[in-house]
Amino acid sequence: MTGSSDETVKEWDFNSKKMARDLKCGSECYSMCVSSDDKFLLTGQMDGTVKLFGGNNDNVEQEFKLHENKIVDINLLTNDIFLSLGKDLQIKLFDIRKGEALYTIDKNKIDECCESCITISPDKKYFAVGSNKGMIYIVNISDGNINSAINNNRGSGSITTLNWRPNKSEIYAGDSNGFLSIWGNDFDI
Repeated sequence: MTGSSDETVKEWDFNSKKMARDLKCGSECYSMCVSSDDKFLLTGQMDGTVKLFGGNNDNVEQEFKLHENKIVDINLLTNDIFLSLGKDLQIKLFDIRKGEALYTIDKNKIDECCESCITISPDKKYFAVGSNKGMIYIVNISDGNINSAINNNRGSGSITTLNWRPNKSEIYAGDSNGFLSIWGNDFDI
């Protein structure tokens, strides 16, 4: 799947190398994730909305206005709950069934420069958020409190991508200086 500035999400067939579906989003798409059961797709939009598309349905089934502007990243915690990170410097834990945010973390709680990316731990108890000051914050999902902070130690490069390795306690962090750092048990959770 690809999302782009043409306000569409395209699903590609790897076998035929052709486009299988073209979903109209109505706003530039900056992030997306697919449910673990492949029943729906979530997209994070330039206009601050998250849109839910059904498995084979080309129409938006639900739409949630979560942020004042661009959604930078979304990640599913379960098939009912997801995290969203917006350029408005807020992180929201959102319940799709209830249609409401369970909590919001704003710039007063976490570094005001946390606007790049989030990733969820394999045990789904924590998430990591990257900042454009090179910091990585480990946050407890149940209460939104910061458990630890990692200084990426690679100069002033902002964290541009994060991935928490499945079945491990390693976090992979890419930064704007072109470095890839791997953090193992160097942080406390």
